[in-house]
Amino acid sequence: MISGEARHAAGFLLSLTAAFLWGVVPVALKELLGAMDVPTLVWARFLVAGAVLFLWLRLVGAPPSALRGNGLLLWGLLVAAALALCGNYYLFSDSLNYVNAETSEAVIQLSTLFLILG
Repeated sequence: MISGEARHAAGFLLSLTAAFLWGVVPVALKELLGAMDVPTLVWARFLVAGAVLFLWLRLVGAPPSALRGNGLLLWGLLVAAALALCGNYYLFSDSLNYVNAETSEAVIQLSTLFLILG
């Protein structure tokens, strides 16, 4: 069993890693947009994420229990969420053609706040 302090340290390091990676993403995408177009970039990101998720679920052995049902509403909502996420990534990557990476990073962080306020 892991002690409370070790869990807090692990949580802090994971949070720090996530914050660092979210800060690096716009800069990396801005550089990548010089070599490929936006749809290709988004396709590649989702292909890698999908492959990692597929391998993880195969390693664990099964999808989460909430996804095992055949509810049409559930699967419709999952498809809608996936399409919305694709649109979000596409528009964010496309915005890097018009503004610098620092500005787009600030705006993407504020978008969550605006969503909550809305």
